[in-house]
Amino acid sequence: MADPTTNLDYAKQRRDDARSAVASAHQQLAQAQAASAANNANLAQATAAFAALNKQADDIRKQLAAAPTSADGDALLDALELLIIRARAKRSAILQTQAELDAARADAAGARTLLSAAMARLAAAEALVKQADQEHKQRAKLKTALGAAPLATINTDADDALKNPPFTDARTRVNDDLSAKLLARAEERLSAASARIAKAGAEAQAAETAALDERDKSGGATGQADKQWAVFARAEAAARDFVNTAKSRFEQAQAKLARVADAKHSPLTPEQAARINDATLKAAREAALTAEETRDATLKDLNAAQDKLAAETLKARADNQLPDDVQAVKDARTALTAAETAFKTADDAWRAKEIDRDAALAAVDAKQAALAKAIRAAIAAKKNPDTDPAVGAAKTELETARMALKGAEGDYKESDRGRLDTWEAAVPDTTWQLVADYEAAKQTLSELKAADPARLKADLEKAEEDYVKARLKADASANVLEQLAAEQAQRAGRLQSARQQEAQLLFNALRGDR
Repeated sequence: MADPTTNLDYAKQRRDDARSAVASAHQQLAQAQAASAANNANLAQATAAFAALNKQADDIRKQLAAAPTSADGDALLDALELLIIRARAKRSAILQTQAELDAARADAAGARTLLSAAMARLAAAEALVKQADQEHKQRAKLKTALGAAPLATINTDADDALKNPPFTDARTRVNDDLSAKLLARAEERLSAASARIAKAGAEAQAAETAALDERDKSGGATGQADKQWAVFARAEAAARDFVNTAKSRFEQAQAKLARVADAKHSPLTPEQAARINDATLKAAREAALTAEETRDATLKDLNAAQDKLAAETLKARADNQLPDDVQAVKDARTALTAAETAFKTADDAWRAKEIDRDAALAAVDAKQAALAKAIRAAIAAKKNPDTDPAVGAAKTELETARMALKGAEGDYKESDRGRLDTWEAAVPDTTWQLVADYEAAKQTLSELKAADPARLKADLEKAEEDYVKARLKADASANVLEQLAAEQAQRAGRLQSARQQEAQLLFNALRGDR
């Protein structure tokens, strides 16, 4: 019979093997029980015969004591010797039969162990077949869906969607509403944020893969099967996610694009458009974009250094080393420290006027609290707050703080950070939402364009086949261990019997009883 290639066929073969194992264990148990019964009978018969011979020997010894002549004694001695020889032989037979009985009992115990394991395995296998049958039907539906419309051609449909309305109209609308450079900078930030989210997922999978690789390397056949199961589960999850969501994602993307392309949906007022595209601020605003790009370059370096440290740490742990003792980890940590310093320097410069403004805001809050406290103190002292010197001084300090805040806000607005913030604030949230919908739809269509339904199906089939192969190998190893455990138990029983009769067996061997 060919080896199974699907989990359902594997489950059925496992069930059939379990049934055969149960039948074989039943047969072994029956044979061992029959041998035990026969040896019990033989032992009883030999024991009775031994007792009879001993009785005859005792009778002759009594006759010897009363023998009238030496001739009568010689005849009795000859008879006694023959009885002794027969009794010793019978005693040896008793010991041999006892050993065979103990062996049969050990065989029965081993058979019971095998039967118990086989029965448990059969129950699990029967349940596995039911589960595997349901899952097999579900996977069959997945494969059918991947090979049929609309999923089989959704990648080409997505490609076409990226070349035609409503996508092209939505792109035109977004480009018209926002300055090209402001939109490009927003898309760069969006791409960077998306990449960080994707990186978090990739790092989580890398840790899982490292753990699976270790199981594969040191866990024997079972570890290899565990790894292949994880690969199989990933492939199935990818196929199921695609089948369950691809069509709706495509439709939702088209709906979003249609809404963005509709000029009647959240249009800009002339005043809003004028603020966004103010020609007198264009050069300063674009210079602010360039300044943010410079700051973000250091953030990119920081993220790369963090990723490098994470990768080297994972590699050290996978190599069973303490990360702090590994030079590559130390180097990565040093590089990260340098990147953190560079980013902080750039970020502090980028946000300097904002930091000053925030400090001025905090100072105003503090002075307002001080004024309120001075007023409460004047009232408690039954003084007029309007003429109290302490209250007057607190008012003066508050006014000074407010003037400082006004200056700090002006400096902030004239800074690169302030100019860019003001430019972005000129775009209403409704327009930013249109841009977000456009970008999300574009991302969805790009992902669907890159999708390969046929490859998802092939990956699923191969992952299932590889898992079944690994599982068969692990099962074979487990079966060998089970058989060896049963053999070990049987031999341990024989050893115990031999040790219990050791003294008598050695004495009989020495005396020549057989």
